[in-house]
Amino acid sequence: MSNVLEKGKDTIQKICDTLRKGALEPALSEANQIIENARHEAEDIVLNARKQANDIISQAQAEIERQQRIYNSSLNIAAKQALETLKQEIENNLFQNSLDVFIKKSYSHTDLMAELLKALIQAIKNEGIKTDLGAVVGKTIPVAEMNRMLGDIYLQKLMEGSVTIGQFDGGIQLRLHDKSMTLDISDKALKELLERCFRKDFRKYLFGN
Repeated sequence: MSNVLEKGKDTIQKICDTLRKGALEPALSEANQIIENARHEAEDIVLNARKQANDIISQAQAEIERQQRIYNSSLNIAAKQALETLKQEIENNLFQNSLDVFIKKSYSHTDLMAELLKALIQAIKNEGIKTDLGAVVGKTIPVAEMNRMLGDIYLQKLMEGSVTIGQFDGGIQLRLHDKSMTLDISDKALKELLERCFRKDFRKYLFGN
């Protein structure tokens, strides 16, 4: 009986060993391989996730920097435009208005305009220029008063025998009809001349280089 039991145990042990080697060990080995593969895949997933996260952060930083450059550039342009507009306003209020007041005040004096016209007529005569002359005055200058101040000597040199009213506010024009030429000392002409001569110096004095 004892021998039978021993043989039974051996048989069971052999069956267990066979099952272990044929099924359990391969299963364990496969399970370990699956776990190892899963671990590698998990590491790859983590690495890829970190890489993607770093890429996203880098792209976001690059986009932020790009937007910042655009913003700074736009801000600089806007600031320069605002500064130039402010300069223009200051220039207009100080230079233009002061110039307008100066010219209007100067050209409102009929006696000054009469002396200026006399000087022009005399200069034409001194140069020996033979031509019919026509004198035109601004709308703010009274014709009768201007003629009185010129006197007959100068009025006789004018083709119309009198000054005429022009389409400008102040100042005078002396027209040389035969020469198709006009000596323009109207308020508009003087303003344009003074602006060309002094605007650059005015801006430099007021705003620097």
